[in-house]
Amino acid sequence: MPSHRLIEWDEFEFSDCVIDNVNGLHTPLGILKLTEENNPISKYRIFIARTNFTITEKEAILLNEIPGIEMVHIFSRYTFIVAIGNLFNWSDCKIQIEYFLCQTHINDFQIQNIENESIKMQVIETKHEISKFNNWAIYICPNGAIKHIESEESTSDYKSKLQTLKDAMIISKGLLLSSEFQ
Repeated sequence: MPSHRLIEWDEFEFSDCVIDNVNGLHTPLGILKLTEENNPISKYRIFIARTNFTITEKEAILLNEIPGIEMVHIFSRYTFIVAIGNLFNWSDCKIQIEYFLCQTHINDFQIQNIENESIKMQVIETKHEISKFNNWAIYICPNGAIKHIESEESTSDYKSKLQTLKDAMIISKGLLLSSEFQ
């Protein structure tokens, strides 16, 4: 695994494509089947992402939860496309995608990058306390406040609380550590 996850972005240019009513949109990366829901010409701005790490189906599903992302399609192990709704800011979506894919998978790396030593120690102690549970998450707010959840089972209550922390991460740009990212 590379020491740092990187993503390189290119905006998809429709002028380089041919639309075939039978097969779909012929792109430099292959054929994209067109449906009413994913016709990119009128609905989306599309970006091609090339990475130095494997993109999983689970990650693609989670990326669809980021506000503004209409569609994620994995083309290959290291390449995927993202469709952004026309009314959303591409830069905001890109920051959230990069934060999710490049930082949230390496809990210990994230902890080491916390600059405030007092907060770092609190996070280390909290992680040590709750990591004995099968399911846990720690959210560090931008102001330094720390919230955590834990559960032996992945219950609907735990999942709801975890989603709340994920939403907070996206909205306020805090730091999320989780057993999901181990």
